[in-house]
Amino acid sequence: MTTERKSFVWDLPTRIFHWALVVSFIFVQGSAEWFQTAHSFFGYAILGLISFRILWGLIGPKEARLNILIPTQESVELHFSQLKQLRFHSHSGHNPLGGMMVLALLSTLTLSAVTGHVAQTEWFWGLEWVEEIHELLAQLSLILIGVHLLAILIMSGLSGQNLAKRMVKIT
Repeated sequence: MTTERKSFVWDLPTRIFHWALVVSFIFVQGSAEWFQTAHSFFGYAILGLISFRILWGLIGPKEARLNILIPTQESVELHFSQLKQLRFHSHSGHNPLGGMMVLALLSTLTLSAVTGHVAQTEWFWGLEWVEEIHELLAQLSLILIGVHLLAILIMSGLSGQNLAKRMVKIT
């Protein structure tokens, strides 16, 4: 197996999910203040995409499984130790911190979409605290996405690997 082939980790459904989630998030953020119908549509799209990803993470191939995103304490400690020493162990998928980031992103996006839906229901309509939680989660998602992108850039530079290429490569 060539090095190029080894760098291809995620299957097509996982890559389609990733980019559809990126597009939906951009549109949900862009329409938040001026186009409620689009905002709701893309919020529900995010819920649907994450529902698919959870299902695919349970029944899909080994590389798509959600359980591989949950690091052990030992793997996190080893990863931090290697980072301190500027040594970079190659990971076929996410490194331990990357796996935790994916779980954090999926969680905040899910909770943001759910609170957005709940805020529109009869029981919670107009309750400011629900909307505030929704907005806080959306802002947290933006911060996590920024950290995610920054980490990809830094780790790509430090490790000499194009980590972003793994999510766009089409075979």
